[in-house]
Amino acid sequence: MKAGTTLRLFHISRPKFWLYLAGTFAVGYTAGASSLSAFTNPTFFIGLLYFSLPANLFLYGVNDYFDRDTDANNERKGSDEAKIRSDETTVLQSALVILTGLTVVYGLFLPWKATASLTSFFLLSSAYSTPPLRLKAVPFLDSATNILYVFPGIMGYTLTASAWPSYQVVVAAGLWTAAMHLYSAIPDIEADESADVHTTAVVLGKTNSLIACSALWSASAALFISVDPWLLPVLIYPLMSVLALYHEKVSEQYAVYPYVNAFVGMAAFWYAAIPLL
Repeated sequence: MKAGTTLRLFHISRPKFWLYLAGTFAVGYTAGASSLSAFTNPTFFIGLLYFSLPANLFLYGVNDYFDRDTDANNERKGSDEAKIRSDETTVLQSALVILTGLTVVYGLFLPWKATASLTSFFLLSSAYSTPPLRLKAVPFLDSATNILYVFPGIMGYTLTASAWPSYQVVVAAGLWTAAMHLYSAIPDIEADESADVHTTAVVLGKTNSLIACSALWSASAALFISVDPWLLPVLIYPLMSVLALYHEKVSEQYAVYPYVNAFVGMAAFWYAAIPLL
């Protein structure tokens, strides 16, 4: 494979968002661990490796491949995020087929709970963008499907705890990811409208979408704090969506969002790791 092609696939995988999958896996794995010896297990490093380039390339590669119509009018594409060219479709298709095979093989060597989590992640990643389901174009289901980001954490937890995480944590995380999706879709409202894609953000509009984000993040925060009062920092998310109501361009505030997620995710990892030290 040519160096230029490899670099393009790397760009399509959106490395600045790798922490959303790899970091979630690491937090779940750490939360379920009973001792530091869990981090000497190759399972940890294989999981981190999978949820870096391979999983992200599949998730965003499928999305970009089937979003070529909407991306044509999206100002974020081609700069911050990749815009697929017509001469790249064959290479991307081949990469996606290889990644599908890799995921199947990976799942065969995992305990059944981890395999179920991996399968859920993979199927939702496909259903979100791929016709005929293409859930990203189905209002409200598009945001609900974003729970796919939770499954790496569930998988990591099952690998060390050999049990499912509590339902409160899963529901809280699901509400959080739904709000994350809706918030990230607000800057794309005009591009999606022009491509006749009816996302939740398009249906609700900017103001109502931000109100919905605040409600979802508030409910998520309440559940997280009910599990552990030390999780109060998650209140930063409903605050962000309220502040965005008074900001003319949500896209400018959204640019800060990945850094907030990285900080909160890193804090969550170390908080889960402290009892093991």
